[in-house]
Amino acid sequence: MIRRTLAAVLLALALVPATLAQGFRPPGWRPPPAVDYALAARTLQSAADWRQREEAAQRLGGSGDERWIGPLARAAAGDPSRRVRQTARDAIDSIREANGRPDPIPPPRPPPWGGGFVPSDPNADLIESWYQRYLGRSVDPGGLSSRLAVLRRGADPEEVEADIIGSGEYWERNGRNVAGFVRGLYADVLGREPNRNEVRIWADRYAVNRGNRSAVAREFLQAAARELLDRRLP
Repeated sequence: MIRRTLAAVLLALALVPATLAQGFRPPGWRPPPAVDYALAARTLQSAADWRQREEAAQRLGGSGDERWIGPLARAAAGDPSRRVRQTARDAIDSIREANGRPDPIPPPRPPPWGGGFVPSDPNADLIESWYQRYLGRSVDPGGLSSRLAVLRRGADPEEVEADIIGSGEYWERNGRNVAGFVRGLYADVLGREPNRNEVRIWADRYAVNRGNRSAVAREFLQAAARELLDRRLP
């Protein structure tokens, strides 16, 4: 009897470290669901209820991931709800702080249209996110001013994004050849490698557009949007 009791005590003591390492879990405990940030981004862009868009902006702000600055900046600039616009601005600030860049926009300079802008200008945030994503650097003051002017004249943001992708700097970063340009598009926009057929298809589009990289980039962004809607990113 004593031996059995002693064996049970020793077994219990042996299990204690493993239990502590796993952490205490009360009865019925379940791990919290993973946040689907791609779904949050789609909700922010398309939900009819402003409360859902506001909650989606809060979730993206908690991601700490700079790739969500783009959709947040669009909401901060154009959402019909003042609360959603403010929440999107706050979310951008949270992501900046999480990445050690509380103020990534260069010091303000008077733009050509007169007046000035503040670093939290959603259009400036959007341009900065594109430069970081496609060129791997912060936007320079001259590039920021010129592209802000284009957006303020009412241009489609996709045109400005495509123009950055079509720049000589992006071409240089991706090997100065068509195949490298296409692979760069897939890596930077879709986060994956293209297969041979996809490279061939977009090389053909490059030829059809007579080497106009910005035109190819815009076609690619439109095609990529459909794939991203069907895909769930972590």
